[in-house]
Amino acid sequence: MFSIKDRNLIRDHVLQLAASDARVVAGAVVGSLALSFTPASKFGATGPKFKLLFGSSVESPYAQPPPAQELFGYAVHHALRARFCIERGRYWHAEYWISAARDYALSLACRRRGLPAYHGRGFDDLPPDVRDVFMNALVTSLERDELLRTLGYAIEGLLREVDEVQELAAKVEPQLRMLTVA
Repeated sequence: MFSIKDRNLIRDHVLQLAASDARVVAGAVVGSLALSFTPASKFGATGPKFKLLFGSSVESPYAQPPPAQELFGYAVHHALRARFCIERGRYWHAEYWISAARDYALSLACRRRGLPAYHGRGFDDLPPDVRDVFMNALVTSLERDELLRTLGYAIEGLLREVDEVQELAAKVEPQLRMLTVA
């Protein structure tokens, strides 16, 4: 493990090497300290954290959050798959689908609040009351009753985040709630 001071020294050294190498045409900070490489023709900001350090970049629109209908649709699909797996005694597989449904519902919650909706980046910035609902959707054991309980909380959380897809949600809400009936 490196200290923060060591990490910063190494980062600065790598950036100095890159800036002095003619084969490296540009460098930027993009929100993390991980190193990545992109062809010059595609090198540009894809989000607001992009900070050009040297060289030049191409102009391109920021990646937009996934559509609310897509996030909701995947969450519904995954909840349904979770119930199938529970019924088949495929409890590890059920846990996978419950977690995936919860993650799509959390992404919908992020989208609703203007937070990053990709790869869990906005989850920690959600209001505590929203996170608390989804805290109950964390699977703690692979027992049938626990899987049904957490599936219920994932669905409950999802149904609280349907502002952009109310009409669609109203059509499937009764069926979603039936997925948790033992």
